[in-house]
Amino acid sequence: MTASHVLLKASTAIPSKDKLHPALKDRIPILEQMAQAAEDRHGLILSDLHNRLDWFDALTKPVKEHGLKLGFGFEGSTGVYSFPFLRPEYVEDLLNEIAAMSFEVNEEEDALVQIPEITLQDNCRSLHDCLHSLFQYAVKPLAAILYGLEPAYMQSIQFAQYTPENTAHGHWHHDKDSDITLVVALTDHHEGGGTMVKPQGLGEAFEVPQLPVGHAMLFQGSRMLHYGLPVTEGARNLLVFWSTLRP
Repeated sequence: MTASHVLLKASTAIPSKDKLHPALKDRIPILEQMAQAAEDRHGLILSDLHNRLDWFDALTKPVKEHGLKLGFGFEGSTGVYSFPFLRPEYVEDLLNEIAAMSFEVNEEEDALVQIPEITLQDNCRSLHDCLHSLFQYAVKPLAAILYGLEPAYMQSIQFAQYTPENTAHGHWHHDKDSDITLVVALTDHHEGGGTMVKPQGLGEAFEVPQLPVGHAMLFQGSRMLHYGLPVTEGARNLLVFWSTLRP
C-alpha cells in the first residue's frame, strides 16, 4: 500500500464551505430547496423553474448544459453539465499537495484507459473526507435536481494527470463504478484536452471543452460513453469523483 501523504498545509483537509466557488456557494441554499422539491414531487419540470425566478437563476446562472444548440431548457437534455465548483485559491492548495505526491496507474484497469492517478482514500484519507463533504454539500442537490438521483456512496476520489505521453489517443469507455461522475479542472494552461461525450441512444457525440480552473463537468459516467481528448503540450490535472446510488 502507498504510504500515507502528510499534508503540507493542514487546513487543506478541513471541510469548509469557503472552499467552494462563490458563484455556486451562495446559491446552494436555494438548490437544496429545489432538491427537496424534486424529491417530494418525484422530479422537477421546466415550468417549475419558470414559475420561480429565484430557482431559475440559482440553477441556470452557475450551471451550463453542454451539447445543446439552443441552450439550457430549450430542447431535450443531454445530461452533461458544468459549473464552478472549487475556489481557485483552494485549487492552488490542492496542486501544491499533488506536487508532493506520486502518480501511479491502476493495473486492474484496462490498459487502454490507464491514466496516472492518486487515489486519496489510500494516500490521504483526511483530504478524501474533506472533498467528499464538499461533494455532498454542493453536488448532491444538483444530482437530485438534474437527474432525480442520489449519489449516496463515494467509490473513489482521485487526482489524475493527462500528458502528451499518456493520452496520445483517446478511448471510449464507461465509468463502470460510477453512476454520477464529477471531473474538476485543476489546471487550464496546457494545450489540448477537453472531453468527448456520446449520449445514450441516437444522440451525436460532442465535445466539452477544457473548463476553467475550479470548474467541474457532471455526467452519468456508467451510462455515457466518453473519453479525454489528447493533451499536446503540458499537463492536464484533474480531480475526479466516482459515486454510486448503491454500495
